[in-house]
Amino acid sequence: MHGFKKSFICGSALQMPNSLVEEGSWASGLLTLTKLIFMKSENIIQMRSVLFVLGIVLAVGCGGQNTKNQISESVDKQSELLVGSWMSDMYLQKIEETRSVYANKDSEPKILGLLFKEENLKSDNALLYGFTSHEGGIEIPIHLNPSGDKFLYDEERANKSSNFNNPFELNLIGNNKLEVKFFQNQRTEIYRKVKDEQTELRRLLFEGDFKSIDDGKKFSFNRTGTLAGFDEKMTFEVIYDFGLNIEFDAIVMYKKIEAGNWSDGEVYKYEFNSDTLKLYHVNANWETLNYEIGELRYELKMVKE
Repeated sequence: MHGFKKSFICGSALQMPNSLVEEGSWASGLLTLTKLIFMKSENIIQMRSVLFVLGIVLAVGCGGQNTKNQISESVDKQSELLVGSWMSDMYLQKIEETRSVYANKDSEPKILGLLFKEENLKSDNALLYGFTSHEGGIEIPIHLNPSGDKFLYDEERANKSSNFNNPFELNLIGNNKLEVKFFQNQRTEIYRKVKDEQTELRRLLFEGDFKSIDDGKKFSFNRTGTLAGFDEKMTFEVIYDFGLNIEFDAIVMYKKIEAGNWSDGEVYKYEFNSDTLKLYHVNANWETLNYEIGELRYELKMVKE
């Protein structure tokens, strides 16, 4: 039969088997000390005094452990809600309303999208990864606030490693909206949870079934990027980076399953007019960055359910 030691760990009088106390642990040490007190104490007053001090030590130790557990749980919860990609909600709303990316290129905020990585958020070096429509981005240090309900700009780390110096806090709004509240100018940006930028743009602009106005042939666009009806062309992506001198709404179609460099595909200028989509072939010279809009190749009407 197991011997038992009297334990007052974390304020509870427990009967703890010797075999359940890990050798070398703080609990093992305290239990041994408690046993010595009972053996060596000459009177009840001395015993009570020492045990009173031990009680304070245990309360502080257990309180610290509980706080660590609470912080860890808060980090896990906030990380699960934040992890993934986010894009400017206002930018996406305008694109959906106008059916045009190019018309809204100047309404793009300084940070078009945000990315949070789960393992990174749970580390001591958590970062907000910000990106724009053009290549490049920014890494901004963040940390969980003392109450554990939101992430904040980490000013101490930012001063050492980042050029971004506008403090902010992140406030979740429901399951798919995120408020970035900047303190310096009381400005607020709202971001929308998305799978990724291409998936969201394809969903807003193109996803659905179409038929040719000329001969009734069926076509379809999917938010995943897959195409149907366009002969050998299998996938497409929406151009939203206009840094290569493209000055019109355009998509790139590829004759392979995965998208690649734009020069590997065919560029089409697109125009929406109510439920009609026109696609013009573009002759692109990627060396001179000149683009000649050619003939109308497809005039499609969306098939409504």
